[in-house]
Amino acid sequence: PMAYVAQKNARDSKVCLPALRAAQGVVCRLEDADFDAPFKVTRFKLTLVRKGATPIDVEVVGNAFNEKAKEVLASVRVNDQLYFEDIKARLANGQGNEVALPSVALKVQACQ
Repeated sequence: PMAYVAQKNARDSKVCLPALRAAQGVVCRLEDADFDAPFKVTRFKLTLVRKGATPIDVEVVGNAFNEKAKEVLASVRVNDQLYFEDIKARLANGQGNEVALPSVALKVQACQ
């Protein structure tokens, strides 16, 4: 599976601020698979990096942004870097082992 934040994944490098603010969390889905096996993110780490400031890390259990993550995302500005790392997921039915997903690194843009 591939992790997505605001419709962006590990192959993307930029995200629009409005889309980021509208995001509810990290989701995942299989790509280019011959079958559908719904996965759900079980945990991840969000890091905000702003030039001249100490990076802010937030650990999140589940796929939805917790209160601390929402606070961090509300403070995001254009040109900030966001890293969604240590992303783990498992089958939505709870079966099987957790799998590690590729990190998502995004630079925030203004966009309209």
